[in-house]
Amino acid sequence: MHARVTRIRGDAAAMQDGTEWFRTELIPRLEAISGYRDAVLLVDRVHGESLAITLWDTAEALTESERVADELRTTGAAKLSGAIAGVERFEVAVQASVLNASA
Repeated sequence: MHARVTRIRGDAAAMQDGTEWFRTELIPRLEAISGYRDAVLLVDRVHGESLAITLWDTAEALTESERVADELRTTGAAKLSGAIAGVERFEVAVQASVLNASA
């Protein structure tokens, strides 16, 4: 499995709008992409920083999602009234989770 991690620095007050967009618009778009596995949005509402993490079945799926990811990343940064501070790609070495759909 592979991950793309996007760091966005934005307006702390805009975090709620950004998290709602992530849940209602971003996730359905990602689910339509072949090889998509999961997504997590971490936010620091005090400092206006966030990490968006998407998980992909293979390195190829990650690469093939780049064009759509670029577009979504730009929109996400705008929703957070912020700027993209970095994008990194990783191989997932270990994963352990208990899924909670309401989180």
